[in-house]
Amino acid sequence: VMEICSLHLRAQLHADFGGNPRAGICPTKSGAVLIFSDPVSGSPFGYDSHDYVLDGVYHYTGGGRAGDQQLVRGNRALLERSPLLLFSRVDQKTWRYVGEVELGEPSYLVAEASDQNGNLRKVFVFRLTAVNADLGLL
Repeated sequence: VMEICSLHLRAQLHADFGGNPRAGICPTKSGAVLIFSDPVSGSPFGYDSHDYVLDGVYHYTGGGRAGDQQLVRGNRALLERSPLLLFSRVDQKTWRYVGEVELGEPSYLVAEASDQNGNLRKVFVFRLTAVNADLGLL
């Protein structure tokens, strides 16, 4: 069991849980989904446009760097799996455990953001609420 605010090496998280070490949304063999919040490095892909906390809900842009996002891979896993474990970036290798979150109601909104080519596209903005998390750590 991870402690909220504890620090973890991303490589070790993937060694322990599995999942794609390059993705922001990482479904794992155990069923858990690791969610990595890093709006600054995601800005070239429009991931920072809609990422914010408002009224206890973290709005988190889904995966897919070019063209309209689809409900596949990590985006689909957010809708179908649990637990959802949220991390925020500390530095290139280290991540802070924010805690366990779940989808709010509605689970996501559809918005527009630029893709990696600078073209406007549709993105999913997932609405995450704390189960046992400190959203102030984002």
